[in-house]
Amino acid sequence: MVSGRFYLSCLLLGSLGSMCILFTIYWMQYWRGGFAWNGSIYMFNWHPVLMVAGMVVFYGGASLVYRLPQSWVGPKLPWKLLHAALHLMAFVLTVVGLVAVFTFHNHGRTANLYS
Repeated sequence: MVSGRFYLSCLLLGSLGSMCILFTIYWMQYWRGGFAWNGSIYMFNWHPVLMVAGMVVFYGGASLVYRLPQSWVGPKLPWKLLHAALHLMAFVLTVVGLVAVFTFHNHGRTANLYS
């Protein structure tokens, strides 16, 4: 049987993911001047927030859905739908983050994908 430590670990991981997003928003809002969607330097600030939310938190959550003990018994369809929804949300946030940085580069006439 699963111990209470497993659920405590899941709660801790969810809290850490939320804190990562909140700290990134705080960093962009108060240390980098805020957010905009007009091609200015503030448009770039969406990129880190959306990438952390999408690629770290939502992709991680989607990967961990099947590790929850409730998903081991009973119907699998609700868990598959939750897994797909989390992956879809991660994909959408990642694409919007990429659109933000590409649009920012195009407005500033900076080359995209340069190294």
